[in-house]
Amino acid sequence: MAFFLDKQREMLLLLLLLLMLLILSPPLIQADLNLIKTLCRNSDTPATCMKCVTSSENALVLNSVGIATSLVDCTDDQAKILGASMEELATNSSNDTRKPIYQTCANDYRRNIPPFLVSAKFSLREHNYEAAEYYVLKARRLDLYCHRDIESYKDEVQDEVYFNMTRFEEFADSACRIIEKIYA
Repeated sequence: MAFFLDKQREMLLLLLLLLMLLILSPPLIQADLNLIKTLCRNSDTPATCMKCVTSSENALVLNSVGIATSLVDCTDDQAKILGASMEELATNSSNDTRKPIYQTCANDYRRNIPPFLVSAKFSLREHNYEAAEYYVLKARRLDLYCHRDIESYKDEVQDEVYFNMTRFEEFADSACRIIEKIYA
């Protein structure tokens, strides 16, 4: 009988301890959202940064490297959108001067930028943050060249394309800011 009472006390004590841990532990979701907010506040466009990171299916369990990786993923998604937009512009353009510019931009967004972003994510996983930032900046540079080259073609380029270019830049810049914060 004494053995049975000791087991009951142990179980009751264990249950009480678990209950206290649940009640007194800080809310993990809030802590993760606070980390996202803190890191995104360091970017030039915190709202865009927050929207990208919180759209990730595992946003609430991301650490700072995961948040930077999520932003690189959003940058990559924008590159795909821009590649398709530039391809469409090249296909529909009857201007022999503009067509090769659109084709170059499409090639950059579809073929040249993605490997840089893959390398950035690999570097983040390997904790090589300077290399990660370098690769994001290489992708960003190609975007800037394209943006500069089509800036004067507002009559032919839809506002949506410029909006997507701005989003690409915001995601890439936010990723760089967070990466800098990680290794600073």
